[in-house]
Amino acid sequence: MMLCAYVSATDRAAVPRGAKSARARKRPADPPPHPCGLFAAAKTDGGMSIVEVIIAIVLLAIFGTATTVIVIQGGRVSADNAARIVATGLADRELTLSGEVVTGSPGGADLLLNPATVVNPNVTPEMSSHNAEYAFRSQGQLYRVERHANLQPIGAGTPCENISAAEVKQFAVLVTVTVTWMDMGRSTSPHVASRLFAPHRDAVAGLDPGEAVLGVRVTGTKGTGPGTPPYGRQNVEVEVTGGGFFSNIQVTDERGCAIFVITPPAGGANYQVTLLGYLGNGDFVNSAHEIQPTRTEYMLFPGESRPVPFADYEPAASFTAKILNWDDSLIGTIDTVSLLPADPAAATITRPIVVSPGSDPTATFEAVWPGAYTVQIGGVLTNIAFGLDAGDHQEKDVPVP
Repeated sequence: MMLCAYVSATDRAAVPRGAKSARARKRPADPPPHPCGLFAAAKTDGGMSIVEVIIAIVLLAIFGTATTVIVIQGGRVSADNAARIVATGLADRELTLSGEVVTGSPGGADLLLNPATVVNPNVTPEMSSHNAEYAFRSQGQLYRVERHANLQPIGAGTPCENISAAEVKQFAVLVTVTVTWMDMGRSTSPHVASRLFAPHRDAVAGLDPGEAVLGVRVTGTKGTGPGTPPYGRQNVEVEVTGGGFFSNIQVTDERGCAIFVITPPAGGANYQVTLLGYLGNGDFVNSAHEIQPTRTEYMLFPGESRPVPFADYEPAASFTAKILNWDDSLIGTIDTVSLLPADPAAATITRPIVVSPGSDPTATFEAVWPGAYTVQIGGVLTNIAFGLDAGDHQEKDVPVP
């Protein structure tokens, strides 16, 4: 067995070599290859061992990957910021053009309100992308511009608050512009901007004798909002249809109010009101877990004003149940998971169990009204209880009972 005891060149040079003068003494020869191999040689030369080199390479790879991720994420943020600056300019441009229409002539408000919702208005050849959905192009990015025009009664109170049609003396026009861009990602909010315009000074004040008003107000008590609860839900699309051929979409203002001026037949007509959804990022739901709740059969007569309330419209939560102790023999016996609400005003929500090879089965709940819930699996109530806040997402392990 060979022991590796290395003797340095300096130590060997100190060993007597005979009666030679210092002048005649030659420079010590380089040491012969050491029997311990590269490790001893590397150590002797003051360098790095193979192990140290491997560790350095691994650390460099880790830091390199982390740096690459940071650079990519930074690039995405930078691209989103650049796109948002352009979106802000497009929205401001559309609001300015809309204001010129409203205030430019006595009939300007009617021009903007018919139709009330327009996608990609005022595209010039220089700005056109020749894309039907994202019609605007700027700095290599494509944009979609959607404009909504609403009537807003001027003065204290609105038909949303049950004032009579006779009290509606004058209207302003609220214009809301929403700008999105291609590949903006689910976590990125669209740019939404609004502006209120007074009508032309010669515009007809108030309502015509044959007109009526529906005032739709959307509110909620959870999450955040202006003032104190109930919060007005701004930027919610509201659609009213009925009375034969009437169909119109408006967007709620900061009070959660959308005003519809309708000319019903002399004998009255039924109208249906539907919330189409929130223009911003994420969904809102009511206590029945409906993203698009509907109120039906509102009878409206000429000269009448009717409020239509939509309460408890809240930012949607979500939940995922991961099923433990699963056996495929349970298929057909245990097929669903249910969330039982503690609030009697809320509805029970049930979803199927999805079985995927190589992973635990799951049941996924999207668009859940925020509140307290208990989990039930296969008709058996569990002891798993939890609360969902507005906009919250949670995951829970749910063992098979």
